[in-house]
Amino acid sequence: MAYLSEAERVKKHVRETLTAQERLLHWWHYHWIYAAVSAAALLLGVYFAAQALSNPHPDYTIGWVGTYPLSQEQEAAVAEGLAPFGEDQNGDGKICIIVRQYLLDLEAMHRRGMTNGEQEYASLLALEADLTTGQSGLFLTVQPAAFQQYSGALLYRDGSEPAEGAEDWENMVIPCGEGLYLGCRGCWVEGQQPGLDAARSLWGRFLCSGEKLTLHGI
Repeated sequence: MAYLSEAERVKKHVRETLTAQERLLHWWHYHWIYAAVSAAALLLGVYFAAQALSNPHPDYTIGWVGTYPLSQEQEAAVAEGLAPFGEDQNGDGKICIIVRQYLLDLEAMHRRGMTNGEQEYASLLALEADLTTGQSGLFLTVQPAAFQQYSGALLYRDGSEPAEGAEDWENMVIPCGEGLYLGCRGCWVEGQQPGLDAARSLWGRFLCSGEKLTLHGI
């Protein structure tokens, strides 16, 4: 007879003595957090799918990385502030700018060395997906140092790419409100290039204009 460890004997006992409902409750007791994270990721995917359907062909996507959510009015203020420097990329006769929100406290996360709960973990996964696929060409944040330290995604204002590990974020962003900063991200892989080229062009036109971008109420 094969030797069973204590853990294996417990599992065997559970399988043989518990009812189907009891086994389900036993499984849920030990696996609920994984189910919760999976559900959060699924809901986030549904949200982004719905957002994509309501804005099927945006010309530009701005990523908001902040500790609080932006209202629809604040999202509209971001789009209206940047629209004069954009171009109609898809030929629909208008300039459409959407904002993707990632609710993260990157400074606290760096101190803890981990995320704080399922919602922040789901937001971090969504941000990673954005950085990987190149969805957002510009990023708006209240934590520019922590964002650059985490992502390494921002370009210098002149369009050049910083060396790996560069932390002089002050040369990568522009202030656009009290404690609020906007930066342009670089390209990580070849497939990201088309959308990010458009964002770089908008960024360049804005910097060359010499105008100030002030986003009130954010």
